[in-house]
Formats: sequence, C-alpha cells, structure tokens
Amino acid sequence: MLTFTFNGDGVKTCKCCEKKMSSKGGLYEGVCSSTCSSQQLEYNSIPISLLFIKRIYTHINDEKIREEEIEKFIKINKLNKDMTKHKIKRVSKYFLSNELDKLEIIRNLIYHINHKGE
Repeated sequence: MLTFTFNGDGVKTCKCCEKKMSSKGGLYEGVCSSTCSSQQLEYNSIPISLLFIKRIYTHINDEKIREEEIEKFIKINKLNKDMTKHKIKRVSKYFLSNELDKLEIIRNLIYHINHKGE
C-alpha cells in the first residue's frame, strides 16, 4: 500500500515512496520519479467533501458503519480505494483536531493538504 508521507528530518524524501532524493524527479515537486509524480497527482485529484467527513466522523459513532459509508463513497465516485481511504483518514485528522486552515478547501471539497510536517 502507498503511504504518501513527507519526512521533515532535513533529508529530502519522496512524498510518495519515501525514497531519498538527490534532485527533483518528476513533474510534481517533492517526488523521485515520473511514476511517483503520477501517483501524487492522482492522490491530489481525489475530491473529499467536507460535509461527508463531518457526517461520518461527527454523526456516525460505529466504526463498521463508518467503513461501509466510506466504501459506498469510493464505489459511487469510482475512486482508487487505497488512496481514497488514506486521504479520508488524513483529512479527518485535521477535521477532528479543528485545524481546517491546513486544508485547501474549494467549494466544500478538499483536494490538497497544505501542512507538510506530519
């Protein structure tokens, strides 16, 4: 499974595969190759609705029902399952800790997470 993280340890690592980088490798800054660039662009293009996050994390307390709702969301929108689940968990972390300023919200949809130090 892909992790999509960024290490803030001073060593430049790929945001996608965490491989150490010597230079910019793809079209997307912070990735080591064109493959990782494509994956990062696909990851950033997944739209996550803020109202969906609010509904499943505020109004649904049962983890099983929450997972079913996420599965329905993925199936209806025909999204990559692993990437979407990972992005929903990242977005929910910011939503639950009330750090919405670190998310780029456009028309109630979240595409980018502006915070690099995770």
